[in-house]
Amino acid sequence: MNENNNKSFEQILKESAKKQISIYSFSKTYPAYIILVIFLMISYFVFRSTKSNVENSRRTEFEKAIQSVDTRLNNLLQTETEILNSMRGLYDIVPQVVRDYFEIYGTVPTKTYNSIVSISYILPVNNAQKGQFIYNSQSIGYYDYQINPAGDRPFYYAVQMMVPFSNYQDKLLGFDIATIPELKTAFEKALDNNELVASDFIKFPIHKNTLTTFLFSPIYPKNAKLETLEERKQSFQGALGMEIDVKAFFEESLAGGSSLNRTVFPTDSSIIFQFFEKRNGQSNLIFSSSNAHSLSTFTPSLSSSVIFKIADKEIELKFYTVKNFGGALQQYMPYLALGISLILSLVLFGFILSVITSRGRALDLAERMTRSQRRIIENTQDIIAAMDLTGIWRSMNPASEKIFGLLPNELIGNSIFDLFTNEKEKNNFQEILNENTDETLQRIDVRMKKKDKSEIWVNWSLTISKDDGLAYVIGRDVTLEKKAEEEAELRSRQIHLASYVAQEANEAKTMFMINASHQLRNSLTGVLGYLQLLNEKFYDNEEELSNYIKLAEESSEEIFSFVSDFVDVALQGTNSEVNLDNVKFSKVIHEIQKQLEENNIKISSPDNLEHITLQISEKHLIRSLYEIISALTEGLTNQQVDFSIEINDFDGTVSLQILAPPNPFVSDLISLYKESMDDIIDILKDDKEEVIFRFAKAASKIRIMNGQVSFDTFGRDDQNLSTINLPLKRKII
Repeated sequence: MNENNNKSFEQILKESAKKQISIYSFSKTYPAYIILVIFLMISYFVFRSTKSNVENSRRTEFEKAIQSVDTRLNNLLQTETEILNSMRGLYDIVPQVVRDYFEIYGTVPTKTYNSIVSISYILPVNNAQKGQFIYNSQSIGYYDYQINPAGDRPFYYAVQMMVPFSNYQDKLLGFDIATIPELKTAFEKALDNNELVASDFIKFPIHKNTLTTFLFSPIYPKNAKLETLEERKQSFQGALGMEIDVKAFFEESLAGGSSLNRTVFPTDSSIIFQFFEKRNGQSNLIFSSSNAHSLSTFTPSLSSSVIFKIADKEIELKFYTVKNFGGALQQYMPYLALGISLILSLVLFGFILSVITSRGRALDLAERMTRSQRRIIENTQDIIAAMDLTGIWRSMNPASEKIFGLLPNELIGNSIFDLFTNEKEKNNFQEILNENTDETLQRIDVRMKKKDKSEIWVNWSLTISKDDGLAYVIGRDVTLEKKAEEEAELRSRQIHLASYVAQEANEAKTMFMINASHQLRNSLTGVLGYLQLLNEKFYDNEEELSNYIKLAEESSEEIFSFVSDFVDVALQGTNSEVNLDNVKFSKVIHEIQKQLEENNIKISSPDNLEHITLQISEKHLIRSLYEIISALTEGLTNQQVDFSIEINDFDGTVSLQILAPPNPFVSDLISLYKESMDDIIDILKDDKEEVIFRFAKAASKIRIMNGQVSFDTFGRDDQNLSTINLPLKRKII
């Protein structure tokens, strides 16, 4: 018996559910087998998809490696082509490029790039011009210049200038490239077509049979007509030739290094490549990677070819994958994915089967818990309900009758905003419903009305669900707590206002003492002056009169001394918190305008305020004006307040009138304020939004500065007015 009493509510529900559930038959578990078949099919598709992804990944990696090689080859070719074009540009700028210019512009590239063997200037010379040509070449500093190979020929394509000059010893200077058919053909093609031409790859005998190609760039006079072949032949002056070491070009472009007497490239670990020259329908191997020999030991999984062009010369680049490209693990990845998928399918099958067999118990337990929660909702003292995002009630529990005096069916379908008594709080509640936040708890306290029209405070906790289009709310009556808070706030405002009144009385006493002392001092000053004049006259036989006057003078001096001490003590001994200074009225208006910008309230004031100087406390006046204007415009935005100024030189005062826009709420409170001027502290309990409190606080501060303030209304639907009188700057005697 005791054991049962100690069991939790949840345990009791679970045990009760177990008693009512039997083991399900196969007919109820067949969905698990259907799901197993579906997941086996999915496993097959995972296998196929993984295999396809692996193949695509390997293809992508292979193409990236090919692209890397192709890009590096093109980068170096573009650089060397730009060097040749730059040298060619000299002949457009300078009619005759001398040897010094040629060597200056050509030396740096040949030293910078290992693949550039030489840059030369080649001229066409017929046999009749040969002697003069040799003489001209010797005259520019090549003193031993001769055309080689020696012999008489109808014409020559002779190298007249070249860099580096060290190749002079290799007999490139003066070499007749017409003696090599491949070079002669490329040279003439460049002349005929006016384009950059590359020769076939040759083993150049002058340079130890190194595999070489020449780039020829034709030179014509600037602005020459080159439209027809005949015009190009007549205008042709010569050509620039760039000799390129083919092997060095490929090694340099691929950023290779040297290891064990073989060239090693960054791509050796992933691809194999072979480069072939295409000539006369045949392909001749001109370069290959160091691992190309391994092609005889296996069949590459991927291969591709790319055409690479040096000027007009085509080179076929063939690429192959290395053995075990992508790694052994990648090859087995599809089968690994298949195994994992099968295991997951079996695990999921077991899990679903378990869920199905326990589903009945879970449903029964859920039903029992739902009934329990329903009892809690029905018996709670708080409103638990749902509304749409426009504030229309969609569900309500019986607590509405206790809080609002309305049955749930009287609220469902109606708007919550019908129960609000404060427009500002109504707008704040609507903003919460309109916020973009989702599943976030929001709390707000609002004033609402019951069925009998009495006002209560309700604390709402809202959770907005954008997916459901609903707000789930819990409402609690917090009227007693709010009344306690309001009473505490009222006592605080009453204490503050009482302190302002006490300060005002103290300041009034101090000002009275100072003003009385000044007045008395001024009177005594006049008396002393007259007595001194009388005393300075000489009267015959009026000794006694003179004696009396002298005594009066002495007495007046004693009074004057006493009053002076009294004034000094009054001035020095006051504990006034208000220091009156001479302040420009325009400065005060400027500061007020800055503070009111936050509330979107503007001030319209006269322009001629610079000449008005007040005898006030700047800080207290700014604060007082802000309190008055903010109270007059309570609940308003984007409004304008009008200032008007009248100066009374006779009284030494300035009259400031503040005209605010219509505000029925403030108009009623001004009437209450005027009716209860002698009982301000007691009426603070009827004050709303601290309007009367701000009026009273500002009025007290202004009176402390020897000013006066009044508040008037022209009607609930008309404007409201505050009139303030302030002292002008005065001279203290």
